[in-house]
Amino acid sequence: MSPDGLSLVVSSATVNPEIFAPVYIIDIASSTVKTRFLFHNRGVQQAKYSADGELILTVGNLKDGKLAIWSPKSEKLMASSYDIAPIHDFDWRPTKAKGLKSKDKEYEFTTSGRNKVS
Repeated sequence: MSPDGLSLVVSSATVNPEIFAPVYIIDIASSTVKTRFLFHNRGVQQAKYSADGELILTVGNLKDGKLAIWSPKSEKLMASSYDIAPIHDFDWRPTKAKGLKSKDKEYEFTTSGRNKVS
């Protein structure tokens, strides 16, 4: 759920690697799809808003291996990465810039997987 409680990020999965597994942003008040992001194949195991709601981080399932950072405001993919080792969990980390009204915001996140924390 977004920090303001107005929208929900929902992930999906597919058995066909040729088809994208969409990530949806749902408007809670109207129960309608506001945005659909297409990047992951096979499935998305986790999706989470940053504390300020400016970004969404999605992690593909064990067969996908992709990580993506989205802007719900611009509805665009901001950055992506791939890891050959499975990512089991992630979380946004607060930074020193948290709470500042600056265009130069900093964001950090950590991932954990088999035998590692990044």
